[in-house]
Amino acid sequence: MKTLTQINYPKQTYWQSDVAASQKPTEIAIVDSAIPDFESLHQGIKPSIATYSLDNQTDGVEQIAKILAKQANIQTLHIISHGSPGTLYLGATELNNSNIENYRQQLQQWRRALSDRANIILYGCNAASGEAGRQFLTQLHQLTGANIAANEGPTGNRVLGGTWDIPQLIPPSPHKPKLALTETALKTYSGVLGFATQVTFATGTYPSSVSIGDFNGDGKPDLAVPNRDSTASILLNTTTTGAATPTFATQVTFTAGTTPLSTSIGDFNGDGKPDLAVANDFSNDASILLNTTTTGATTPT
Repeated sequence: MKTLTQINYPKQTYWQSDVAASQKPTEIAIVDSAIPDFESLHQGIKPSIATYSLDNQTDGVEQIAKILAKQANIQTLHIISHGSPGTLYLGATELNNSNIENYRQQLQQWRRALSDRANIILYGCNAASGEAGRQFLTQLHQLTGANIAANEGPTGNRVLGGTWDIPQLIPPSPHKPKLALTETALKTYSGVLGFATQVTFATGTYPSSVSIGDFNGDGKPDLAVPNRDSTASILLNTTTTGAATPTFATQVTFTAGTTPLSTSIGDFNGDGKPDLAVANDFSNDASILLNTTTTGATTPT
């Protein structure tokens, strides 16, 4: 098992495998700490590859640029993070078609650290999917000069619909790139590197924001939504542990002021239950709704 050494930059923290300290690496793996079962993937990187993790509170593109600023002639850059069509989730940042040009300077730093025929392998689910995916990969190739490999479908555990067959797409190649993970890690990883298809739940008219709190004390985060029809909705979370699809009970609405815009949660009367504060735009006031829901109840009050 690799010994990890902490490296500190101002306001940011990276974890680096000891290989980088002992020799000039030719491959670097970047592992986003927000992915499920992060530790098993981090420890599953091949020993010869220098490994860093991203702090999920700061800009991931900037973090990678700072890591690569100390490197040269990198042949393969592995980026293991969540993905969606035309998007990578890196630290606190979404890198996508709409903002990739804003990161031209940082991506050119990536380019300076890469060898002439370097590869960038994107592990995130669906990053290459559709027109958005093709456009994103093309822009990333143009800005970094690297060959780009990415997945059009889910990446990860086969039981969850994932695969580790990540093809090189720009320029097209019949040769599959060599991944950073050991065979054991590929076989035992329990998650996928993306988000499931959205599931929507009805609220009141024109919902304007959402807050999260455990209103019935069952240990699950519930939803509070202010609606511009002068109500606030509470949706209790009924999702089972490990479920592939979220479920919530039908909303229960409570009267608020006129045109509520936002909610906050706090225990205003000190009874240990999260209460609701609602900011009302048109009536220029705030509503407080004290929580009287019993522990484990299926309907909020």
